[in-house]
Amino acid sequence: MTRIELNEFPHAGVERLAQVIHESAREAVLSGATVAHDKFGENAKRFTEWNELTENAREGKRMQAQYLIDLYHIIPKLVGEDDDSETNNSVSSQLNSR
Repeated sequence: MTRIELNEFPHAGVERLAQVIHESAREAVLSGATVAHDKFGENAKRFTEWNELTENAREGKRMQAQYLIDLYHIIPKLVGEDDDSETNNSVSSQLNSR
């Protein structure tokens, strides 16, 4: 499992996770394993890069990201935080107690 690191600023964390969610569909789109390919076949669009998406489409990805952040209580990684689980648990406890 890939560890997703989010920026210390909440909005930037949502933006980064939205981009990761979008990127996670690349392989499915390239292999034709999508609802659009099932419905439109060869006429389905190619994978659209993040910077080519409309603002409306990017906002939809941000909504998905915020939903996952809220559902799974994803917290941003703090600057200088290491991968030590004891430290991570301590930091999480401190943030959750606020």
